[in-house]
Amino acid sequence: MGTENEYIQTFGNKPLVSLVAGLVGLEQEAANQLFSDFINDHSLNSRQMEFVHLIVKHVVDNGTLDKTIFNDHPFNKYGSVTHLFEGKISTVTEIVKRIDGLNNRLMVG
Repeated sequence: MGTENEYIQTFGNKPLVSLVAGLVGLEQEAANQLFSDFINDHSLNSRQMEFVHLIVKHVVDNGTLDKTIFNDHPFNKYGSVTHLFEGKISTVTEIVKRIDGLNNRLMVG
């Protein structure tokens, strides 16, 4: 298993729960439920829906999401989040709240 120092040298100060989540991801059903309000929002256009599905895929694969990746491909495929969701800032705010809630559950030491 190694010592605490070996863990810190290998993984930094990342909580064990975060490490495990990154290895096993999040169940598809749980991710779909977490973002269901957006998946079922018929007012979103196809590009916005694609963005939501990218988020879901990412959390299924990784268990968490660092919002800075929104600046990277494929998340920025159609421009910035604010540009993509222009006129729907409340939607972006709610998406970010869900991501923050997901990430915060993993910050237990």
